Amino acid sequence: MSSFKVVCKTCASENVECVPKQYSNGTLHIRAKCRMCSTQDNLAHNELPSDFKMPFGKHIGKALTEIVRTDRAYAEWIINDSSFKPNLKDKFLEALSQSQLSESTNF
Repeated sequence: MSSFKVVCKTCASENVECVPKQYSNGTLHIRAKCRMCSTQDNLAHNELPSDFKMPFGKHIGKALTEIVRTDRAYAEWIINDSSFKPNLKDKFLEALSQSQLSESTNF
């Protein structure tokens, strides 16, 4: 299981009680309750693109960094398609950025 920082979306507190659930495709979801404001929800987490697994589609269960490396057009399609959630697009943008940085330092 990857390590990541869990933060309450309402009050930005890190004082949360977490209950992780890992699905068969490797995607990890956090059900948590903030001890400060009592918000109970899927709280925001800062999971690395190398740890985040694609939850659906032809690349289900693959790390986003692997998808960017092997199928950049797919990653760009996700980013540019308005039907996908912003948090998934952000994860792909981060993975693309890391990939480009890696490519520029490996000359």
